[in-house]
Amino acid sequence: MKRLFLLLLFSLLSIKGFSQDYTPMFEIGKIWNYYVSFDTPGGYYFNLTVTETVEINGLTYYHIEASHNNCETYLREDIYEKKIYGIWEGEEYLHYDFSLDIGDYIWINGWDMEITDIGYGDFFGMENLRYLVLEYQYKLIEGIGFESIGIADTFEFDCLYFPYLEILHLINMNQPLGLNDITLKTISIYPNPARNHLNIRNTNSIQINSIRIYDVLGRLVLSEEENVEIIDLSHLNSGVLFVEIETDQGVIIKKVVKE
Repeated sequence: MKRLFLLLLFSLLSIKGFSQDYTPMFEIGKIWNYYVSFDTPGGYYFNLTVTETVEINGLTYYHIEASHNNCETYLREDIYEKKIYGIWEGEEYLHYDFSLDIGDYIWINGWDMEITDIGYGDFFGMENLRYLVLEYQYKLIEGIGFESIGIADTFEFDCLYFPYLEILHLINMNQPLGLNDITLKTISIYPNPARNHLNIRNTNSIQINSIRIYDVLGRLVLSEEENVEIIDLSHLNSGVLFVEIETDQGVIIKKVVKE
């Protein structure tokens, strides 16, 4: 009896430890924030949001809805196996497998990609996330998906309508989009393109809580926790940057080119 109790206790501790070592991908209300850049001015923003759970073929799936084109998808997560499943024409298939190790291959949208490394890092305000490094240095991150596109690859691209993935950028997590026009018009940045400095113009003195700048891979490259008017860019590499301005009325994201 004592031996049986110890075996059960060991099993429970093992399951608990196993689940703690994995960062779940889904929970109700979780948001992926995107910016879609075109050669034409503007581009646009959209969200992917986990809205609810539904039963399909006796299994529980998360319903993820896009704020663009009314697109949706359904994904199931097994936190103990560290696997995420999609469903296509009523049949379930394995989409992400975080249980794999270095040297294993993972099937991603028709491509077998080798896992070349495994690491831990901070992404979009989420700390110490485990990630798989795939060929071509793609990072598949627990709790997020791909570093550059999140879980957008789980949707039908004909619905989201991206001519090519390079125009899609995951820029944040769990930030609701949508600000009133007054806020959008009264906060501006210049010059654009910028070389050494970026100016923040706030004509209505809206409260700015923080300013964060990300590169095209979603990496935080600069952070200001104060309401500043001039940001030094001289130490940053040239390329496209996304400036996230958090205000008391919401978050504004602007695109700037660093020369």
